[in-house]
Amino acid sequence: MKARTDLEEREEREHLEKRKRADKQVRERIASMTDMPSELRDAFAQHSPAFVEEGGGPLEGYWGGDTVEHYKGPRGWFIRNDDLDLLAKMSSTAGAIVGFVTVAGATPLAPIVLGGIAVIIIARRVRAKGTYLPDSECKVLMVLKALGPMSADAVAEVLNRDESDPIEWTEGLVTKELEHLEKVRLGDGTYESFAGKGHDDAWSAAGV
Repeated sequence: MKARTDLEEREEREHLEKRKRADKQVRERIASMTDMPSELRDAFAQHSPAFVEEGGGPLEGYWGGDTVEHYKGPRGWFIRNDDLDLLAKMSSTAGAIVGFVTVAGATPLAPIVLGGIAVIIIARRVRAKGTYLPDSECKVLMVLKALGPMSADAVAEVLNRDESDPIEWTEGLVTKELEHLEKVRLGDGTYESFAGKGHDDAWSAAGV
């Protein structure tokens, strides 16, 4: 195995330091989302790598039938601000979910955090195909991801705990959002389902 040069080792150390700085910036941004309880912000901050993406450096491509290497720019770590922006918009929804489950007698943070990240991944995938999910649909989907199958009326009850949300949620309004999530047309002309209704009238989340 070819030994790495001093320059390569220094570049690798600098690359890792850039990653640490990016993670720190993500955690600081999450800490500023005061619509969420502090313990929930801390839980999301533990998943800071989900909001950081590596880019730049050499990239293999094809030219004239041969594999060649071209340069995309300096290697670095890039913060996915679009994902953080969506998390900020859903932060008060996350706080409402915490309030709902606390009344029920428990506060399981992991499902809320994983549910939020799942919605962010879905929204990212939809954007990559030329469309987007409205914030309202992301909030509805987050409730289902965090709490599991529920009736539209129960989803509305959770969302109405968010006092900063100007929407007055009703069963009919939630149902409308869910019916759209049931068959989302993507920019490439295909369709994908992110929610479905069971025989017991409970809706559940699909996708990631």
